[in-house]
Amino acid sequence: MMKDAQLSRREVLRTLAALPLGAQLLACGDGDPQPGATDTAIADTAADDDTAATDTLADDTAMPADTALPDDTTMADTTPSVCDPTLPDAEGPFFVENAPETTKLAAVGEPGQPISMRGVVRGVDCAFIAGAVIEVWQADDEGEYNDDKLRGTLIADAEGAFAFESIRPAPYGDVGGFRPAHFHYKVTAPGFRTVTTQIYFAGDEFLSPNDSCGGCGSDDEARIVALDTDDWGQHGEVDIVLEPV
Repeated sequence: MMKDAQLSRREVLRTLAALPLGAQLLACGDGDPQPGATDTAIADTAADDDTAATDTLADDTAMPADTALPDDTTMADTTPSVCDPTLPDAEGPFFVENAPETTKLAAVGEPGQPISMRGVVRGVDCAFIAGAVIEVWQADDEGEYNDDKLRGTLIADAEGAFAFESIRPAPYGDVGGFRPAHFHYKVTAPGFRTVTTQIYFAGDEFLSPNDSCGGCGSDDEARIVALDTDDWGQHGEVDIVLEPV
C-alpha cells in the first residue's frame, strides 16, 4: 500500500518536465534566495532606510521638549513701565482745608452745566496708589469761588480710581485778562510728594497763550481734558501721577 501511495522517480521527473522553468527552480530550491526574492528584499531594505531617514529628519527639526514657549501674557502687555508725573500748577487763594468727603460737589439746584470727572492716581511706575486723597475745589458758573460750596474730598479706591460730579466751572476775569475754566486738585498719599495742580478743558478760548496767569500751566496737554457730552451733561477723565518722596 505504501509503495502505491508513493510516486515513482519516473513519475516525478515526468511531472517536473511539464512545469515552467521558474516553477522547476522553486521546486528544486535548497533554501538559497532566488534572484527575484533578493531584489524584493533589497527594495524593502531601501524603503526601510528611507523611512528611517525621514523619521530622523523629523526628529532633527522638531522643537526640543525643554524649549520655552513665548509668554503670551507678557507679549500682550502694553502697559507703560514709566508714567510722567503730573505737573504742579498755582494753588490760588481759594483752597479751604477739611472740605467734606463727597463725590457730589454741587448741591441740588446749583446752576450750571452738569459735569462728571474721573481718573486714577498712580506712581511714576504706573502702579495704582490706593487710598490717595484728592481735594477738589472750583469756581461756579459765574466764575466765583465760595468757601461753602463746590468743593470736596475724595478717597481713591483699591485701584487708585476716583470720580465726582459737579457743574462745569466758568472762566473768570483776572488781572490783565481771563483765566480758562478749571478744577483745582490737591493730591496726597503717604510716601509720595503732594501735587497741587489745575485741570483744564479742550477748546477753551482762554488756554495759553491767552491765559492771564503767565505762570500757570494751561498749555500742558496732559492736563487739558477733552469732554464727551450726552443728555445728562459732560464727562471727562484725567489721571494723576505722583512722584515718590
